[in-house]
Amino acid sequence: SQLVLRLLERAALQHQLDPSQSPVRLAVTEADRAMSDWFRMVLILEGVDPCRVNSMGRVCLYLTDAMERWPQIFLADGGWPAEFATEMQGVSFASGPDLRISTMIPRTLDDVSPVELLEKAWDSFSKNAIASLVAISALAGFIWLFL
Repeated sequence: SQLVLRLLERAALQHQLDPSQSPVRLAVTEADRAMSDWFRMVLILEGVDPCRVNSMGRVCLYLTDAMERWPQIFLADGGWPAEFATEMQGVSFASGPDLRISTMIPRTLDDVSPVELLEKAWDSFSKNAIASLVAISALAGFIWLFL
């Protein structure tokens, strides 16, 4: 709760400087900035895009199960256990397979009008509906015969 209060105080100060800004947006921005700074400190990341830092940090938290194992150290200013830092920094990120260029052979589009599409759909529906009715009638007659 103290952490939330600090973030809200920072957002309130920003709102006093620029009242046209949404207080909610400012609070979320402050929380995002605090997480980004914390992840940079924990993961020892410099020169990485802030969006990537937050993504990497969240993945590390998830993969190490840190929020279950060390819930009290989230956004702490330091003093976290060595095991926490080692595990967080030990998560590696590798990109997926290389992009492979494929070729597609162009073909002409079927020149079918919307009316023809609807007629085909209706024919298919009506055939299926008639077949279903016949099957249900036969089943009902079969059941009635043996009752």
